[in-house]
Amino acid sequence: MQYYSYGGGGPGQFGGGGASDIRLLPGDYANFTSLKSRIIVAAGAGGPDTGDLGGPAGSLEGFNSNNNHGNGGTQTSGGRGYVNGSFGKGGGNPSKLDASGNGAGGSGYFGGGSSKNSHDYGGGGGSSFISGYPGCVAITEDSTENSIKFRTGEFTSIHYSGLKFEKSLIIDGNHQMPSPNGTK
Repeated sequence: MQYYSYGGGGPGQFGGGGASDIRLLPGDYANFTSLKSRIIVAAGAGGPDTGDLGGPAGSLEGFNSNNNHGNGGTQTSGGRGYVNGSFGKGGGNPSKLDASGNGAGGSGYFGGGSSKNSHDYGGGGGSSFISGYPGCVAITEDSTENSIKFRTGEFTSIHYSGLKFEKSLIIDGNHQMPSPNGTK
């Protein structure tokens, strides 16, 4: 994970934001067995660059950068960009750390893509995931880094461990977080 921000934000001139998660298995952030044990993921935002804001962290889908140069991650794929996002990692280019670089993708369940323009503009935001949340798509236990499969039917949103959250809420980076007492 050299050059990635902690939490898998993409590397680049302007790195993407890292994700936060709760997982069932220990290991280095990028260890695939540990990554696929995540039961809740709060996405990171895409990195900005000159003239373009990075995409905010998403709920079910990450947001594209302000000028749509980096695409947000979804429940089943990384966002498209100069370097695509992937499972748990934002897209980025570690060889472009100078002025020729761009905004990298934010991490998440699936990370956002880096800016499609190799010299400028922002990256896409990552997607979030909560086991049991409507619209989320869990991966299967037999998924590998090179072959990710998804659960189907009535268990589509539930992590393969069977653990799930009830009465959960995902608030994306485009909305205000409510205070604990319900006021704004």
